[in-house]
Amino acid sequence: MCYILVATPDEKERNQIKQVVRKDFFNATLLQDAWTMAETVAIAGKVHVDILILSISNEAEDPFYWTAEVMKKQPNIKLILIDETKNFDNLHRSLRCGAIDYLVRPLSKQELQHSIHRSILSLNQISLLHYSTSAITDNIAEQVNQIIEYIHLNYQEPITLDVLAAFSHMHRNYISRIFKEATGMTFTKYLTFYRIEQSKKLLVTTEDSIAAIAEQVGYDDAGYYARIFKRETSYTPNQYRKTFTSSYVAADLVFAQREMSS
Repeated sequence: MCYILVATPDEKERNQIKQVVRKDFFNATLLQDAWTMAETVAIAGKVHVDILILSISNEAEDPFYWTAEVMKKQPNIKLILIDETKNFDNLHRSLRCGAIDYLVRPLSKQELQHSIHRSILSLNQISLLHYSTSAITDNIAEQVNQIIEYIHLNYQEPITLDVLAAFSHMHRNYISRIFKEATGMTFTKYLTFYRIEQSKKLLVTTEDSIAAIAEQVGYDDAGYYARIFKRETSYTPNQYRKTFTSSYVAADLVFAQREMSS
């Protein structure tokens, strides 16, 4: 599950952003709103934040002082910054602080969608931007969100439909059906893709052995993991490590989308 914090004093803008998140990013969860930079820092000190969508144009003080304070508390946070008008100094400083995007008002829905999409992918998570879930009821959405959160917290462990049934107190066949309806892919495909994305991150940021990485993402058999990795990415784990170490590569949903119609 991807946790998003929206921080802007503009209520209309806040609602616009939250509407995009709710409609287009099924497996993202909105945290409590923040109105000021100081509130943003306080929230970041209390709860985990994956993506921060932050207005930088309404503070008397240097907004990048506050972004630095947030990043001290959560170094892996992904930033999407919003400015009143295009300011090249702010744009360059946004790039230097590693922001995913620098947006200018009025916000374009498409630009906002793609900024959030890129942020989710950069976390090695799955973005469901291109899959419509408008027909899913609030009750089913809540049930599937609980299952997705369980997967994200326990992907290193053996997870089957029976395990999910015991966790959620729902029948395994019902889980299978609503998960496919809500996400466009089977539970097994989602779990596999999430594990592979987490392993890609480990391959390029650690020197752990392939066997150790396989175990860390839920595969007891390193050979089986390597076959799954090759099927999903067209690289062996070693090839991927040699090719992309020191060069970050975000998740590529084309591999997941191949299975959406299956």
